[in-house]
Amino acid sequence: DLEVPRETRNEIAVLKGLAAVYVMTARDRRPVYIQQREMLYDLVEALRKRAPDALEPPFQADWELARDDAARLRVLVDQVASLTDAS
Repeated sequence: DLEVPRETRNEIAVLKGLAAVYVMTARDRRPVYIQQREMLYDLVEALRKRAPDALEPPFQADWELARDDAARLRVLVDQVASLTDAS
């Protein structure tokens, strides 16, 4: 197994992100991405207003255990992300 130092892994992640944004993303798709991002923000906000009742049971438990707003936001984002998880 090849061991890659953390600093190198971080640099690779940044470069991949830059390539995705500036090279692989077509400019004509950006308005669609903006609309999709706004839709996700709206979904998270709707869940936040109705939490924990609007969350799936595993996420309700996580919500109850969350100690602060950052942790609760993570629960909301995890719930939204799970909506597209095929596993």
